[in-house]
Formats: sequence, structure tokens, C-alpha cells
Amino acid sequence: MDTILAGASEGGNAIFTTVLFLLAGLRLYMEMMGFKLAELPVSKALFGERAKNFHRYGLYLSIGYVILFAPGILLGYNS
Repeated sequence: MDTILAGASEGGNAIFTTVLFLLAGLRLYMEMMGFKLAELPVSKALFGERAKNFHRYGLYLSIGYVILFAPGILLGYNS
């Protein structure tokens, strides 16, 4: 293990990690553009009044994923 970042990505699938990183980035982009995920019909049907809390938790997960995996993906440690 040369660096701390290289150790975090060992044993994983680089393509899967990259796809999840792109999805988390899309989620953050939608949040910045003001898209109301809690107002989607599927969200209202599944979660009702709890949809806003559910999507807020998803936002926190997306931020955490980007913070933790962006260095490894962007600097190429997943190769």
C-alpha cells in the first residue's frame, strides 16, 4: 500500500466505483439546480411526508461518497 488512497480502492471494481461516482455527482448537480426530488410522484407514493427526509439522507450519502472516492477516481488510483 503506497498511499492511503490506493489502499481504499484495492479489491473493488473500478468501473462500478466510477459509475457510482458519476451518479452521486448527478445527484449533487440536481440538488444545486433546485430540482425537487421529494415532489416526484414515485417519492410521494412510496414515502409520503417522509420523502423530504429520505432525499436529504441521500444527499448526505452522495456528498460523502464524492468526498471519499473523488481523489482515488480523479487521480487514477483505481487502475
